[in-house]
Amino acid sequence: MFGFRKRTVRSALLVLVVLQIVGCSSPEDRAQNYYDQGMKLLSKHENAKAAIELRNAVRLKKNMIGAWKALAEIDEAARNWPGVVTDMREIVELAPNDVSARLKLARLLLLAGSSDEALRLANAGIDLDNRNADLHALKAAISFKQNDRAEAVREAQTALELDPANADALMVLAVDRLGRGDATGALALLEGAFVANAKDNNNLGLQLLRIKLFGQTGDFKSVEAALKKLVELTPQEPGYRKLLINFYVEQRRIEDAEGEMRAFAAANPADSTATLDLIRFLYAIKRAPAAARQELNARISAGGRFFRFR
Repeated sequence: MFGFRKRTVRSALLVLVVLQIVGCSSPEDRAQNYYDQGMKLLSKHENAKAAIELRNAVRLKKNMIGAWKALAEIDEAARNWPGVVTDMREIVELAPNDVSARLKLARLLLLAGSSDEALRLANAGIDLDNRNADLHALKAAISFKQNDRAEAVREAQTALELDPANADALMVLAVDRLGRGDATGALALLEGAFVANAKDNNNLGLQLLRIKLFGQTGDFKSVEAALKKLVELTPQEPGYRKLLINFYVEQRRIEDAEGEMRAFAAANPADSTATLDLIRFLYAIKRAPAAARQELNARISAGGRFFRFR
């Protein structure tokens, strides 16, 4: 009995010692543990779990810039743009000389409508690196947004002196020309960038502006090709496919429009909205109520999640 009590006391003391050791670990150590676990989860693409660990890390140690960068990566993958802005603000505060971080944050703020803050970040970035073409192009876009067209043109030209194929600067100049009624000249500017630098072919802003200019110059064949390119680049984004469908409808190419709608519905069988859009199209645009009814009955007969179809 005495031996049992002795072992019990010894076990209790061991537990107490372990608890004391754990309790004595510093916030920095605990933050590092959270960070290490978060990065391990991130490497396994378990982003939601990783974000929890990383937020625990920065709660204990706010200046852990690696954790903030990882959180920005996770939020961007989830398209949580307010979250990305918060993360990037922390990164810029911790690394004020990081020009690329300033550039990214300023772009996000401009898209969010905070042009004044975006301009402050761009100016501070230019002070750090006056020969950064992307910063000058961004300042040009901000100035254009603020209706300072003269400054926008100056900054865009500065960007092009540093990088003659800078797509963002060329877009600013192209929009300026378009505003002056010169759609052909605006398109010529963009086509130069498009040919000169293949990486800009994936620039969605450049693609959309080209489509607008093709339409204004009556080049509908190029409109179609550019819209198809957008759909190819972003198959998960239904908005660009809808632009292509609307283009076909406007051109009275109803069969092509129906083909695109069927392709999207087939590629997204769990998306009942895509199927309902097809049914509405058959009924209202193609004026084929029998075909719409047949499509609807086929979806209901297929079973599964058919409540919305009923």
